[in-house]
Amino acid sequence: MPGVDSAEVRAIFGRNVHQARLAQRLRQRDVHLITGIAQSHISEIEKGTCNIAIDTMVKLAHIVKTPLWRLFKPAEPGEEMELDPDEVDPRRAPRSKRWHE
Repeated sequence: MPGVDSAEVRAIFGRNVHQARLAQRLRQRDVHLITGIAQSHISEIEKGTCNIAIDTMVKLAHIVKTPLWRLFKPAEPGEEMELDPDEVDPRRAPRSKRWHE
């Protein structure tokens, strides 16, 4: 289909999932344990290097408490995806920095 760059869309989705996951203070392993999605697959999704099924997208959106459509929204240059502070779970203890890299 002319004009559609699926690699770019995958990269946007992956970056937004990554940022939303960190905002929820979740490690990839946490997402794996909750959803059953392999940690290696979560990593590939966040890097934008693999195709992803709609069912997996829905699971990830639910876990990171972000509407699915928002995970496709491109950020302006230098801007991160904005999350509503009320959507971030304050009960989660901060994790060490090494888990966020």
